[in-house]
Amino acid sequence: MILLIFILCFGFLIMAHEFGHFIVAKKNGVKVEEFGIGFPPKLFGKKIGETVYSINAIPIGGFVRIFGEEGEASDNSRSFAAKSIWQKISILVAGVGANLLVAGLIFSFLFTIGFPLDVSNEVLPAGKKAEIVITSIEKNSPAQVAGLKVGDVVLKVRNAKGQEFIPERITDFQKIVSENEIPDLNLIIKRGGETLNLQATPRVNHAQNVGPLGVSLMELVYYRYPLFRAVGEGFKHVVILSKEMVFGLIQAMKDWFVQKVTPQVTGPIGIASLSIQMAHIGWRYFFNFLAFLSTNLAIVNILPLPALDGGRVVLAIIEKLRKKSLPLKVVEAINGIGLLLLLLLSLLIALKDVAHLHLLSFLIK
Repeated sequence: MILLIFILCFGFLIMAHEFGHFIVAKKNGVKVEEFGIGFPPKLFGKKIGETVYSINAIPIGGFVRIFGEEGEASDNSRSFAAKSIWQKISILVAGVGANLLVAGLIFSFLFTIGFPLDVSNEVLPAGKKAEIVITSIEKNSPAQVAGLKVGDVVLKVRNAKGQEFIPERITDFQKIVSENEIPDLNLIIKRGGETLNLQATPRVNHAQNVGPLGVSLMELVYYRYPLFRAVGEGFKHVVILSKEMVFGLIQAMKDWFVQKVTPQVTGPIGIASLSIQMAHIGWRYFFNFLAFLSTNLAIVNILPLPALDGGRVVLAIIEKLRKKSLPLKVVEAINGIGLLLLLLLSLLIALKDVAHLHLLSFLIK
């Protein structure tokens, strides 16, 4: 069910992107030939005005087919190819703008109800107390045997002597557990609206990277604002996140070309797995992840690579500098090769995700 919800939500993000192209093209007098929900083969289509609105068999995302987008019919005033450089750019970047808008609205909503931000590696803001949340549990670990679940919030720890500790940071929790590696360690945790007391036996002999209990943790602080400030904070968060993604891409490229280090990338399968993990922690985290994903779609699409919106913007600028259109065959070849390379890259990343996640065992479970 969670995977189905993610597919629908991811499809919505793609639809929002395509709707951005659609509405701005219409506003600039460009003929939109088709607006499709899902991908072909076509199941149903109806022509309203000059545009065919279609429902297609593959229910992920959608597409928009704009007249003249490959450079044809440049002598027709309704063609994309006939429009000014600024009109072309506005249509091309409208999808990116739509994704950033969606991300901003989701973040704004979260800030009105209480937005959890990870402060695990930061100094706590004045007057704020962090929640220590379990984000993953090692298979067959003491935590799993004790009945701990992803999303549980650690409130207190009580040892066999009856001494009670209230960890304020992850380091406090780790110190308490490591110093009490004996049977009958009680963990008082919050799960939804319940407070539970679970007994765990931390292991004495364990690898350094897994710890006595076998859990991964995160520190969260909730931020909640009045509506107008929440909107400002929401879109401010999009700007901050976009900057971090751009600098992250630049750093990944430097690592790849200079240090010959393969960057860590995740494809649709890995993203789906992450979304399921976020949903298990809580619906706020799931929507936070969707807003992050929408921002990521915007940043990736604006990259100056063939077949992406950013690459098409570069072609439009080249045509402006040349003061004439590029040959149609050249445009088709550039976009075709770019699309093929992107598909191959997506396939390689998907194969890496499958190997990393052991997909078959994941599905069987």
